[in-house]
Amino acid sequence: MERRRYLLALAAAGVASTAGCAEDDATVEEVDDPPAEDSNETDSTGESDSGTATEETESDDTEQTVFEFGDTVEFSNDDVSLEFRPHDARFRNVLIYNTGSFIQSEHPDNDLFLLIDVSMTNTGEESVGVPSELQLVAGSTQYDRTQFPFVFDQNYTGFEELRPGVTQEATVGFEISDTGEEASLFAEWSSLTDPVTTEWRLDLDTVERDLVDLTRLPVGRAAEIGTETARYRIAVQDVTFSETYTYDGFDGRETEQADPGRQWAQVGIGVENIGERSVSVPTRFDTQLIADGQQYSPTISRLSETYSGGELAPGAATGGPLLFEIPDRVSNATVSIDLTTDLAASWELR
Repeated sequence: MERRRYLLALAAAGVASTAGCAEDDATVEEVDDPPAEDSNETDSTGESDSGTATEETESDDTEQTVFEFGDTVEFSNDDVSLEFRPHDARFRNVLIYNTGSFIQSEHPDNDLFLLIDVSMTNTGEESVGVPSELQLVAGSTQYDRTQFPFVFDQNYTGFEELRPGVTQEATVGFEISDTGEEASLFAEWSSLTDPVTTEWRLDLDTVERDLVDLTRLPVGRAAEIGTETARYRIAVQDVTFSETYTYDGFDGRETEQADPGRQWAQVGIGVENIGERSVSVPTRFDTQLIADGQQYSPTISRLSETYSGGELAPGAATGGPLLFEIPDRVSNATVSIDLTTDLAASWELR
């Protein structure tokens, strides 16, 4: 999107209101980036010296103006000035983060997370607070921002204060219903005598969707999960169904027979740490086999080497089989592995 910049300038005394009537009007003007020195000078006709039209609106307690998503708005009053720009909106159905070596996930109460990055720059001569309130309206529903204290390096809190010349990037998130309607992002800047509310319009149909679906994977295909620093890849590598399995006994190779009407499902699992730090990967206790709707846990077997999981160093890999005793006649079978407390990957066995 072409970057456009606007100046929202208020009189030095603010937009003081008496009995619901404002003494001064706020003006919105499109200016070059960086702005010319006289870019906010207007005459009584609403036109600048360069001929750029300026919109003047009557102010009551709160001044509100509408912009396109991605536009930069400068909130300005005397020595206090803040540039604010929302950009890079995207939908997610799960958020992945790590606490130490543990991978964790956040899931929305509604259909999706809508994530929006914001850029904020203090262009004034004094420290300035960022907009304290950010809200999203989609259709007829209003959504408050959701706090993600562990997910993002820069989580938008609304309490940040920027020193002169400082730029800060942050991410704000909303849990919203899946809709293709147009949405509006509202920011209220209260560092003036009266707050100023600004609106950016966003077409949700154009927002990028990166949705995680790790279900019904074919045997051999890996599921990858993690962050930039803590990340691993895991897969069901192979599966065999049989009435017996062999193992190394005291007298050489020995055979274990399944109970009558049962069979063994031997599932090979492999996992690799592809991140930059140690990571905890699923264990045997995070693995289940579902056969015709019934769930089965791994059997304690006589195999000399089985899959165990645990913590892996960067670049390390581990793997091995798990054994399940299931009915000898099943139509559908899948293996499910819990990657986090709330997120599982599954592989179709038959």
